[in-house]
Amino acid sequence: MAPTNAMRSTFTTGGTTNTGTIDDLTAVVTRLAARMTRDGLLTPFQAGQILKGRYRNANVTMLPEAGLYRRVIEGLPGAWIEDPAIDGETAALLEQHRDRISWDEPIRSVRDIEALPWQPRILNLKPARFGSVRALFDAYDHCAAHGIGIYGGGMFEQGPGRGQLQYLASLFHPDAPNDVAPTGFNLQTPSPGLPRSPLEAEPHPTGFRWGTYDGRRSIREPLVSRRGTE
Repeated sequence: MAPTNAMRSTFTTGGTTNTGTIDDLTAVVTRLAARMTRDGLLTPFQAGQILKGRYRNANVTMLPEAGLYRRVIEGLPGAWIEDPAIDGETAALLEQHRDRISWDEPIRSVRDIEALPWQPRILNLKPARFGSVRALFDAYDHCAAHGIGIYGGGMFEQGPGRGQLQYLASLFHPDAPNDVAPTGFNLQTPSPGLPRSPLEAEPHPTGFRWGTYDGRRSIREPLVSRRGTE
């Protein structure tokens, strides 16, 4: 197999399609993050690099590779490093940058947080992983008591679920690099006029609901109104 940096792929940034190596992509992302920070669209450490090293038997799984990890860590010095795989080749490198490491996939309870190899500075807490509101709130309390930052993400929730993710983020970590955008951003070709961050607050007067829903199970389903399918 060719070294990772020798493998060329196509990536799109700012509407421009490029072909290059992982180092080329890292350089482009670094410049983009620096410009967004300068323009006030990002604060330091809002950018993140998800390594997907903890997943197994999933199409997002990435095998650990020390050379790739090093290029990402050094090439994106202002980014959180999420879910790296720790093995004999990567452990020493990750130990040096432990303050930048965040976790997502393995976190389902307070016990999972306590079992991490290092005390984290920040975690990606996905509510759907916890199974109950009590377990999720226990994790929030644990992080607050131990000075651990939180940002939120989703697991492809639609309808009320996406609104509830935004509601939780607004209450517990509104200024964090949350990955809970409105569902319109998940379309392959987003429509114009989508809201920008920060979102306007949309809590309902009763119940744990946020925003409006049109009844579709997925945003990819056609929108049906009284006039028929739109």
